[in-house]
Amino acid sequence: MGKLEWKESYNVDNGEIDKQHKHLFEIYNKLIDKLDSTDNSRIITNTLTEMTKYADYHFAIEERYMKLYGYPESKEHKKEHVDYIKRLSKLNFNSMDRDNNISEDVVNYLKQWLLAHILHSDLKLKTFFNSKNKAGQTRKSL
Repeated sequence: MGKLEWKESYNVDNGEIDKQHKHLFEIYNKLIDKLDSTDNSRIITNTLTEMTKYADYHFAIEERYMKLYGYPESKEHKKEHVDYIKRLSKLNFNSMDRDNNISEDVVNYLKQWLLAHILHSDLKLKTFFNSKNKAGQTRKSL
């Protein structure tokens, strides 16, 4: 299973959010590195817990920016965040109950969700934020 590699095309032109996205990639890649570990279930549980906590923190920051800029699709975007945290928490809970390896389906889900969310939903944020900045608003920060 392949690692995630950051590409400049993933940037949303917000240094704080981009840095957090990169950190989510690092956590995912740490999970990939640990898949062949002998004490797999404990490491997977710890890594999924770390990913859940960091994603929750990151989503809160994104949502504050959406509120700050008056993003019109914030409700839908927040729902994606909530659904992801629920799914990640469930995956984490299920991993605590297993001695076997994490399934390829779980790893693929994590990878595909991160990429799809950044490339679709978060890049829409970039377009919206940049349009606000070009319309005379100064770039806002939290």
